[in-house]
Amino acid sequence: MIDKEIEKLPGAEAYDTASVIIKYPGGKHAFIDVCRQAPYGYDQRAEVLGTKGMIQTDNMYPNTARVFTNSFTGNADMPFDFFMSRYKEAYIRETEAFCKALVNDEPSPCSGEDGLFALIMAIAAEKSAAEGRWVEFSEIPETIVCTDPLNCKIDFADDKAATEKEEEPAAEKRGFFGFGKKKATAFSQAESQVVKD
Repeated sequence: MIDKEIEKLPGAEAYDTASVIIKYPGGKHAFIDVCRQAPYGYDQRAEVLGTKGMIQTDNMYPNTARVFTNSFTGNADMPFDFFMSRYKEAYIRETEAFCKALVNDEPSPCSGEDGLFALIMAIAAEKSAAEGRWVEFSEIPETIVCTDPLNCKIDFADDKAATEKEEEPAAEKRGFFGFGKKKATAFSQAESQVVKD
């Protein structure tokens, strides 16, 4: 625990450090380590290892200069220390892509489902930490309820009823939007567990 004050926050916000394990059908695994504090900069790295190779992303630095001396080898600067600095180019590109999709009446490259999948994973991790067990992603509702464009939440109460009906989902009848019935995808069949120290 980095700061005991964090324990006063609700739900998953009360964790400052966590490790998440995701098991996919077919034996694939994903491991996510998160920590609120990285004193050396905004640390976000990823690595995918497969049978034919590996891909890895590293932290972004203000410049590409590296120092080599008899006492130090490494980057001349620390990584960017704020997400707006780290992802500046990404934010520009995604805004351009979104505007292009609007102007040309094309689908957005990143759909609402992409964001929903990330949210479902986070909620499953929170549930796993609270209950101390593996949580299947299919346990988390996939229906989003919006009272207006800026106020949306996952609809836990009506998800089961909406997904069991063969007709138009109940959520859509009320003017809300959702992403349809649960599908037996690799994503929905996956499960996660949070490992607490």
